[in-house]
Amino acid sequence: MNCGMRDTSFLRNKHELSTNSTDPDWLTKLLYLSCIFEHMKKLNFSLQGESVNILTVNNNIKALKKKIQHWTGRVESGGKYMFSRLSDFLEDNESS
Repeated sequence: MNCGMRDTSFLRNKHELSTNSTDPDWLTKLLYLSCIFEHMKKLNFSLQGESVNILTVNNNIKALKKKIQHWTGRVESGGKYMFSRLSDFLEDNESS
C-alpha cells in the first residue's frame, strides 16, 4: 500500500513548506509519518462495520501496538522494510 508520496510539487506552492520540499531529512521524516498514518488508517477501518465486536477491536489494537514495538526496534537498528515508500526514498537518495 502507498504510504508516501513521490511528487512534492504541491509543497512548492506553499511558502512555509517550500523550503522543506527539497530537504532530504525533512522529506524522510514526512514519509515516515505518512507510513505510520497509513497503518493507523488501516486500524481505523478495521474498527468499523456491522460485524465488528469488542473482541476484534481489542485484537486489532493489540496487534498494532505489537507492530509498533517491533518497528521501533527495527528502525533503531536500521531496518525500514515495513515502510516500503520510505525505504524506496532512502535508496533513491542514497540516504540512511
